[in-house]
Amino acid sequence: MALSALVGALASFNLLARTYRSVRWDLTRWLLVGAVAGMPLGLVVLVVVPARTLQVIIAAAVLCFVVVLARGWRLGEAGPRVELAAGFVSGVLNTSVSTNGPPLVLALQARGLEPEAFRGTISTVFAASSLVANALFAASGRYTTTVLAYAALGPPMLLLGARSGGPASASPGPVPAPGARPAGDRHAVSAAMSAFIG
Repeated sequence: MALSALVGALASFNLLARTYRSVRWDLTRWLLVGAVAGMPLGLVVLVVVPARTLQVIIAAAVLCFVVVLARGWRLGEAGPRVELAAGFVSGVLNTSVSTNGPPLVLALQARGLEPEAFRGTISTVFAASSLVANALFAASGRYTTTVLAYAALGPPMLLLGARSGGPASASPGPVPAPGARPAGDRHAVSAAMSAFIG
């Protein structure tokens, strides 16, 4: 999880650099308050729960969120309480299973944001959350020499990916239309099943 947090921070700030002008700060504030409150609990889960059990939890969470998002399910209401709750769940998931996006997606979809505002807001939450998560992992001694060595490969890989992608890589990509099936569903399901099996 620590390695994922380090590499994820690089990707989050790379996206934020292209989307920060469209951030909805009124929503970001509540999402981040909830996320910061939830991350210590997620770290406790990571430390206390056995690795195999955590693996199954990750697989189950991924499958559940894939089904929810693929079916186009939306929250029936929007507001600060929803953003706080979504942020809290996102924070717990962030430091325990490194799968913090789906609760944020559901909360922002309920707001009916334009694509630019959606990207800017969620990338800001990702980036800020990654700073807190990395601080917690560092304070708990989870950054070994091996983790840091692998993380050092992140920047050159990110740069290589950006250059190989050409002009297309400069765009954050489209936000799926309501009810549209996310392109990565099959990969997520495969990964989840692999976690269940072994």
